[in-house]
Amino acid sequence: MVELGRGLMLDEPTAGLAPKAIDMIFDKIESINELGVTVLMIEQNIKTGVKHSDHVFVLENGTTHFDGDAETVLDRPEIREAYLKVE
Repeated sequence: MVELGRGLMLDEPTAGLAPKAIDMIFDKIESINELGVTVLMIEQNIKTGVKHSDHVFVLENGTTHFDGDAETVLDRPEIREAYLKVE
């Protein structure tokens, strides 16, 4: 329960959680967003974070490497290569 509460603070909400708990956290995040609340989330799992986002900032060492629409972030070759280890 402590991990679930920590996850809802939106600082790496998936860290240390089982897949079922991750689904539950993102269901809650989406419910909060549907109420009209803007959600700022920090997530190192880029695939999961992007899947549940409208807008994405990709940061590395405090520098913004990408700022744009969530639908296009995973299509960018430089992001796929650097953060997803695929080409």
